[in-house]
Amino acid sequence: MEVHFDPHDHHVILTGAGGYEARLDWAAALNLGSLLIKKAEEAEPPAMPGKTYCPSTERDRR
Repeated sequence: MEVHFDPHDHHVILTGAGGYEARLDWAAALNLGSLLIKKAEEAEPPAMPGKTYCPSTERDRR
């Protein structure tokens, strides 16, 4: 996936494999970013205070 900015129309453009393209206005792009961050944190919770965290290592320990 690639992310581009169209300064003329003030859109964020997401392009993917196979020619897929999504054009988002600023508000939609910010909402999508916030949602992706939230879901990423749910999938890979941050390390406990004072600890380091490597997601691939932690998954291998399960």
